[in-house]
Amino acid sequence: MSDDYDNGEMTSRVQLWGVLWKKPFGQSSTSNKWTKRFFIIKEGFLLYYPENEKREFEKRRYFNMHPKGVIPLGGCNVVSYDDSCKSWAFRIENDELNGDIFLATETENERERWCEMMCKSARITWKNAELGDSMIQTLEKQSLELAKDGQKYRDHWHSEAVALRDEMDRNEELERMAAELEKEKAKIEETARELQDEHERTRLELEETIRAMSQVAHDKEELSRASHDYHTDLVSLAMEREKTMNELTKREQTMQQLTTENESLTWETQQLKSNLGLIERKTKELEEFMKLTESRLDEKKREAQLLEEEKLAFSKHAQELQCSLNVANRFKIRLPKVQLTYS
Repeated sequence: MSDDYDNGEMTSRVQLWGVLWKKPFGQSSTSNKWTKRFFIIKEGFLLYYPENEKREFEKRRYFNMHPKGVIPLGGCNVVSYDDSCKSWAFRIENDELNGDIFLATETENERERWCEMMCKSARITWKNAELGDSMIQTLEKQSLELAKDGQKYRDHWHSEAVALRDEMDRNEELERMAAELEKEKAKIEETARELQDEHERTRLELEETIRAMSQVAHDKEELSRASHDYHTDLVSLAMEREKTMNELTKREQTMQQLTTENESLTWETQQLKSNLGLIERKTKELEEFMKLTESRLDEKKREAQLLEEEKLAFSKHAQELQCSLNVANRFKIRLPKVQLTYS
């Protein structure tokens, strides 16, 4: 409950308000039918509403200008009343009213406050009764003006809401564009990383190829020296073979002429034949090894040729990767930045 109350939108004063029990109008004092209503005492009038109006009144902080009823309090008499159902009942008596009005509170203190305020309002001249219709008209007029103001405010806030919605839509579009640009940027950065990794792998493979080519060149040089040494050995063996053959021929001729020479000469002849067989075997082994060396040398030459071609291919691929990487880096640097603005 509240005593005097003043609101910026409604300059008239409310003296008292709260929920009371009420009997229907025209009912006798013996009726046990009580209903709760929300009451307001304002400037010599008692206004009443449905009970749930109390919550709206406390929320708005001004009263509803469409009450269920308006009771003039001028010249009325407020007295306590004994009721079998309600302990703190009272009635409002006035010859001008269509019967007495029966009300009740929850406590004795509340009944005293309401009776006291109604008695103060009853001191107002009965002319206020004639102002009942005028007051209702005034309330309705004020209600219409408030409704117009409310519609104006609603239109204003609707326009503001539409403008805000448009701004939010623009920001959402900018956010969507920014998200797409971020995705494209991420793709470009990923492509650049892949190109960088591939470039690094190609560089390592190229270095490995160069090392392999160096090893092949070294092997070719070693094989060339070995082949030259084998060729020299073959020439020496051929000369020694030819010398041994000549010596053997002379000995055989000598043996044919001198059949009576001692066994030492025969032994030397056998030794020369054995040496000749050994020289022939070594010669064959050197010839076979010479062929194998020449075959390996040819194979190394072919391997060197393939490595040279692979080196050229890797170099070309590395240059292409470097160009692609430079293009990706330039595009990443020039990627535009989107500035989002929020209102």
